[in-house]
Amino acid sequence: MKGELLTVMHESGLDALFSPRAIAVIGASSDSGKVGGRTLELLAKFGFTGEVYPISRRGGEMFGWRAYPSIDAVDGPIDLAVLCVGEDSVLGTARECATAGVRAIVVYATLGGQDAQEQLEELKTIGREAGMRILGPNTLGSRGVVQDGVLATFSHDVEAGVTPGSAAIVAQSGGLGTYFGSSYLRRVGVGSRYVVDTGSEADINLAELVDYLSEDPEVTCIGAIVEGSSDGRAMVRAIAKAVARGVPVVVYKTGRTHASAAGIQSHTGAIAGDAQLFESAASDAGAVVAVDERDFIDALRLLDGGIIPQGRRLGIVTPSGGFGIVAVDAAVQEGLVVPPPASPPSPEEAEQLMSGDLVNPYDFTSRSGSKPDILTFAMRWMGRQDIDVMVIWQAHLLFLETYRRRLLDALAAMRAETDLPIIVCGIAPEGFDGELAKYGAVRMEEPTRMMRALGIVAPPAPTDDLSASPDAGAAPAPSATALPEVRQGDRARTELAFIRHVDTVTVTSGEEATEVAAERGWDEVILKVESDHAPHKTELGLVTGPLSHSEIEAGFAKIVLSRQAAGLTEPVSMQPRLHGVEIALGAFHDPMMGSSVLVALGGIYIEIFKDFAVAPAPVTRSKAYSMIGSLRSRGLLLGARGKEGADVGALADAIVRFSEYAASQDGWESIDLNPVFVGPEGSGLVAADALIVGSEGQS
Repeated sequence: MKGELLTVMHESGLDALFSPRAIAVIGASSDSGKVGGRTLELLAKFGFTGEVYPISRRGGEMFGWRAYPSIDAVDGPIDLAVLCVGEDSVLGTARECATAGVRAIVVYATLGGQDAQEQLEELKTIGREAGMRILGPNTLGSRGVVQDGVLATFSHDVEAGVTPGSAAIVAQSGGLGTYFGSSYLRRVGVGSRYVVDTGSEADINLAELVDYLSEDPEVTCIGAIVEGSSDGRAMVRAIAKAVARGVPVVVYKTGRTHASAAGIQSHTGAIAGDAQLFESAASDAGAVVAVDERDFIDALRLLDGGIIPQGRRLGIVTPSGGFGIVAVDAAVQEGLVVPPPASPPSPEEAEQLMSGDLVNPYDFTSRSGSKPDILTFAMRWMGRQDIDVMVIWQAHLLFLETYRRRLLDALAAMRAETDLPIIVCGIAPEGFDGELAKYGAVRMEEPTRMMRALGIVAPPAPTDDLSASPDAGAAPAPSATALPEVRQGDRARTELAFIRHVDTVTVTSGEEATEVAAERGWDEVILKVESDHAPHKTELGLVTGPLSHSEIEAGFAKIVLSRQAAGLTEPVSMQPRLHGVEIALGAFHDPMMGSSVLVALGGIYIEIFKDFAVAPAPVTRSKAYSMIGSLRSRGLLLGARGKEGADVGALADAIVRFSEYAASQDGWESIDLNPVFVGPEGSGLVAADALIVGSEGQS
């Protein structure tokens, strides 16, 4: 049973970390100013009831426990050992623990120096061969189960005590995890059941922890502070499993700028941020995505309090018309909906409420003095409307005992009828939040911040209806093949032949180009020089147009000069001018998510407006539609201001095929199809330019 020290081993071995029966502290000290002493002090202070074995050559007694000269001198099994030793002693101590049959270790020290990676790999090997789980190195440790006093940490955030609760916090940064996931959460009334800093992740990582901790029936929500990972997809899978178990996961991804743009010759690689990609995939898996620490705290506060709306419809009850205005403005800004009431009041409610318009927000100002029970009637009536969450404005009234009692009575009446999520907005004396929690209500103080938090935890707002067909899933990806290093022009078009490309002809003079354009009926043309040595033509003047027939000869002469200046010898090619909505398709390798794809407003505007959507490859057809629908420029595709809509279905199909190609092929660093012209409904699309940059030989 959770909450007690486990006697049955979990197959993952993580029970040794979170519910150990015996803990050894290696490098123990009687001085609480040292990490070995502080670890022992915290175990004693917070009431760990299992066996504790201080390991120190000095022997004696430490914090009431007998000390042992070495771990092999301990007569009894050890589930967890906390290594309070220096960097140089980590590997040797880990081997001793493995020999002694220790099931898990916590490594505080950072492995540094020129051979740090070699040391890390050796530590992994020691743990793997012994079946011993490892937290760290470079970790502040863990707390969990907090109720059992299992504090394998030396962190100072517990100086003010710990608040046992039901939130689980996992972080790759000890500093952020202990501040936002412990101290700050405690400050806003959220207690924790687990707080874990994974450090350098020699073994135990965030994904495994999210999966494991979501199995605990006492956990209400999980907060994950993510810096990076070599396997972001494992994290996404863990999130999906947790959410399927009914445990919400809040993800806060730090490092929100793209760190790997240098040396990438593709526009795609230069603008695609790995934070947005990971967040998109995490959101698809059901995570609540926090873009900053305030979002992280507020989302956990609501979720831990049971505020899990099933939709985005909001009912507002207020004694202040001003609050109603502020609340509606903030709600709309966050994509929440404030629907008009659809259910009439009962006769008893009508007698109480008919002081004005029965609208949402409902403002009972004029009757709040003469009708003491009006809050109860107003909340019960609003609770029967077609809403997913109710907000009650109390301002400063809760400092008065009379109004606190009225609110609690109203909540009791509500809870006899519905479990609708309820948020109280206002300030209150210390301790009152606990009273609200008995009725499943949470209090926040700032209306706009409250609406922001609601907008985050509520299910995502639907994107524009792009009439997506039923999703049959992504087609099986073809087997991987090795590709050449860098190619564009005909070479790239051949490899990307699943997308239609514009007709392109080689011309040797301005005269010839003019004649070919006339023969083919091309009213306007584009001239370009395609070279594997010049991935981006615009910057070098290697593309010009659109050109009318009278402008072709001058344009040809100009582009020949640019070719000469660039030191190139490739021929000049010509294409007809295309029409339609310009879209860019790109593929890139993300350090967390692997092969990924991008769709964006294309042409020269991709780096100006940065209006794009990203997703791990391959994508399904419904995901392709979702990506298109998330673009700010989607109105151009849907047919803005009476114009005919574009062939969105063809674009979605192209995204799917492109993503399958990216997921199945080896030897590329980035791929660009830009611009791709999406024609009117039913006409399909055509790519004007293609570039594939190989994974080797980058400049």
